[in-house]
Amino acid sequence: MSLRPPADRVPVPRFRLDRDDGLLVVVAVPAQGQGQPEGRLAGIGAVDKIAALDVDGSLLSGALAAPLPGALVAAGLCPVDRLAALRAFLTSPDGAELESYASAGRAHELFAAMFTDVPCRLVAAVAEQVWQQRRSTLFAIVRPLVAALREHGFTSMLISGGPHEVLRHLAADLEIEHFHGTTFADEDGLYTGQVAADVISRKQQIAAELAAGQVSDWPRSLAIGNSLPDTDLLQRKGLPIVFEHSVALQLAVDKHQWPVADRHDLADALRDHAGIHLTLPLGVVTLVRC
Repeated sequence: MSLRPPADRVPVPRFRLDRDDGLLVVVAVPAQGQGQPEGRLAGIGAVDKIAALDVDGSLLSGALAAPLPGALVAAGLCPVDRLAALRAFLTSPDGAELESYASAGRAHELFAAMFTDVPCRLVAAVAEQVWQQRRSTLFAIVRPLVAALREHGFTSMLISGGPHEVLRHLAADLEIEHFHGTTFADEDGLYTGQVAADVISRKQQIAAELAAGQVSDWPRSLAIGNSLPDTDLLQRKGLPIVFEHSVALQLAVDKHQWPVADRHDLADALRDHAGIHLTLPLGVVTLVRC
């Protein structure tokens, strides 16, 4: 499986629907068809601590790649009936339970089916257009947050249940080198219509694999999540913060007494619970409260 960016663009690390789930953790991942994932930590040296940050619903409202299925149909790359099948599932009782691994997996299968026999390079071009559309919807606190994490010695990872094709652009914009999203199988430059690797049920496993055993301080590592699939990451990190979480996550929040924040007071929570101080540009608080 490979992304083939236009020749006039500098390639960025790659990886690959999900609704409200995804994570920002900084470490690298291997490329398909090669010996190891692209962006992995090999050659970078030991990692002290990581930051795993939720993407969908935490760095922006909704899912980063939400417009992608409709955009593929509008571009003439997918038949309307495949989009109709995906939307019918998402509006069904099962589709409303995307924090269930089975439901999320079924949604990913239907999404992957939309790609069947579509050239990878054309999907990549549409994904870039979707990113340009979604870029302005990032919460205003996101870039100061990523900068503060670097300054405080965290290695950030982006681990998302969303597709790599859009996720890679977010990672490049935030200058995050290492990330992993749901990937779709391809052969000879065409998508096969199958899911190659799902993320939602194994985020902590992926974080550990990306770190290649080089994280030396999990107790001082950070996780910000908002849904059930983030539970394993929140449990493993010594500095968990639950952000605008779903109802399904509430039992775990109560059990573990995890700190809770929203877009209005995330900076305070990071300062109080993790000792991370953000430098907020003038007006950023007003923007975040919108």
